[in-house]
Amino acid sequence: MSKTILVIEDEQYIRENIVEMLEVENYNVFAAENGKVGVDLAQKTIPDLILCDVMMPIVDGFELCSSIRATMKGKHVPIVMLTGLNDSRSIRQAFSIGATDYCEKPVNWELLPFKLDYILRASSTFNELQVSEERYSLVARGANDGLWDWDYKADRVYFSPRWKSMLGFDEDAIDSDPLEWINRIHADDRNHVINELHAHKNAQTPHFECEYRIKDAAGDYRWMMCRGLAVRDEAEVAYRMIGSQTDITDRKQAEEKLVFDAVHDALTGLPNRVLFLDRLNHCIELSTRRKNFSFAVLYLDLNRFKVVNDSLGHLLGDRLLIEIGSRIKQAIRKGDTLSRLGGDEFVILCEEIEDITVVTSLADRIHRELLKPVDLNGQKVVVDCSIGITESSIGYKRPEDMLRDA
Repeated sequence: MSKTILVIEDEQYIRENIVEMLEVENYNVFAAENGKVGVDLAQKTIPDLILCDVMMPIVDGFELCSSIRATMKGKHVPIVMLTGLNDSRSIRQAFSIGATDYCEKPVNWELLPFKLDYILRASSTFNELQVSEERYSLVARGANDGLWDWDYKADRVYFSPRWKSMLGFDEDAIDSDPLEWINRIHADDRNHVINELHAHKNAQTPHFECEYRIKDAAGDYRWMMCRGLAVRDEAEVAYRMIGSQTDITDRKQAEEKLVFDAVHDALTGLPNRVLFLDRLNHCIELSTRRKNFSFAVLYLDLNRFKVVNDSLGHLLGDRLLIEIGSRIKQAIRKGDTLSRLGGDEFVILCEEIEDITVVTSLADRIHRELLKPVDLNGQKVVVDCSIGITESSIGYKRPEDMLRDA
């Protein structure tokens, strides 16, 4: 598609020669005999390039250039000034008001087409770059993920508005210092992130990918999935890394809940049979390596709980179990494990016991705690329990056997 050039020249002979020359070069040409007409044509035709004289009646070239540059359509159109003024002051003034280049009169007819062709190609490249930058800016603003662009040579990072807003920051609240990112990462995750970044930068991994916690504007930590890809020169040295950051906090919390629910009782929140047997098995294995390591299991069964459940209903029965679990937990030592196996059955794992009196004293404390009345909607309920005890000194090999005997 041929380019459009607007020629603005008050001398008819020069204007007609330029038009004829440009048409021979297959340009689409419009011509104006003065600056006022030229401004009107520029607004109507939106040319790819404007070639105008400086010294013209009504509106001179300087005023014309300023008028065109003041409009959005003419903001980036190349403007080449034709001037017989070869003093530096006039040339400086032309560039200061937005001229792209200048040509001296008398016109060199052989060189002019080449000069204009060069300026048009440069303008086309500039326009493509501008479109690309606008597209990137729109993507950065519209993307759900936060985008980042680390320039290693300048050691600066561009953080997109979304990257900042997903952490609760305004757009101007975070500058381009890499530490704005790295220092916000949770201390337990920071070295891992840094190592993964360096590994990809040094071409040890095909891409950068890492999950970590990062502090938001409120001081809370959010989970992020971060991905990136390095841009390398001909020597395969990374000079830039570009990537995205996705908030995965909801997913992480859901995963943590699934893991928690799998090994905890839904009613009381206490460890369930699976987690208890795992910890008990660990103690059995530890006792084979440490001769002085002793532990015990206490099995608790509430007496006449079925009567309470049947007479007051399952809802109050559940409330009673939650209260019982809370009281037992307050009675045991800090390092002991309390688990609800189901129904009205609770079990305790006591580690690092010096002798059996530690366990029997614990059983007495639990009995005393459970003898205190529980208020269930105005009903005073007292629950007793039976407690069985097994010791590690017997030499159990399987956790199920030790729990069965308790």
